[in-house]
Amino acid sequence: MEKLLLGCPALEDLAVSGTVGEGYLNFNVSALELKKLRINLNTENDDSCLADYNDLNVLVRAPKLEYFGLEQNALSNCVLKNLKSLVEATIDLTYHIPTEYSGFAGRATALLAQICHVKSLSLSAHGLDNCELPVFGNLKQLRLVLHRCCSWWAEFLMSSPILEFLVLEHVDCNCDGLGEYGIKEKELLWHPPELVPNCLLSHVKTIYINRFLGKDDEFEVAKYLLKNGEVLNSMKICTGRNIVCTKEVMLEKLQMFERVSKTCQVEIA
Repeated sequence: MEKLLLGCPALEDLAVSGTVGEGYLNFNVSALELKKLRINLNTENDDSCLADYNDLNVLVRAPKLEYFGLEQNALSNCVLKNLKSLVEATIDLTYHIPTEYSGFAGRATALLAQICHVKSLSLSAHGLDNCELPVFGNLKQLRLVLHRCCSWWAEFLMSSPILEFLVLEHVDCNCDGLGEYGIKEKELLWHPPELVPNCLLSHVKTIYINRFLGKDDEFEVAKYLLKNGEVLNSMKICTGRNIVCTKEVMLEKLQMFERVSKTCQVEIA
């Protein structure tokens, strides 16, 4: 990879995808003109099973990088050098269940700390248990893909003081019967934070909730956002498959919730 990049001094857009085996590997990307980088690396052991955290290290040196995308089934040690120009990132940790992998929290914490100055972030994760979130001081747009109706997204809002645009996207296949997560089928998974995030009180103007099914937890999330979004202008809800009630019933229920912002419009699509 390093030799290949040396022969492409003007390269601005790079996508790398592949599968690596177990063992020690340094994956280095060094490109002075690179503006977009997408990395999709999976690890397998000799039995073709997904490997746990091996010695895979990712090092990126790209001082002009504006967009960084990362998708892995086993999160690497990621070192991102001198990325002051970075404005947008997409991080997909779909295959990670934090309680099952002891190394996840440390690596995720380090990765998020290195991209905390972005203005736009998309994050897909089952949870951020034991991760220490940095302050995302420049973040204006945030998309969170939730693999169950859970509360960790509220922690992100706590760390995003000037957030204006929020997208919450539910993955409908994991909203009940979550035996694999150690969660009882009827257990409520949404627990509001003790303090209301400052961004909700003063900055968040637009909220999208995607793949909404009409389940109790989802309504509780929408209720909380409407109750505390003081400058909220619009909430748009897009339904997913296998909805548990009609769109008309959803809208009727949503209209009953307290709305602190008098200008907020609620729409279901």
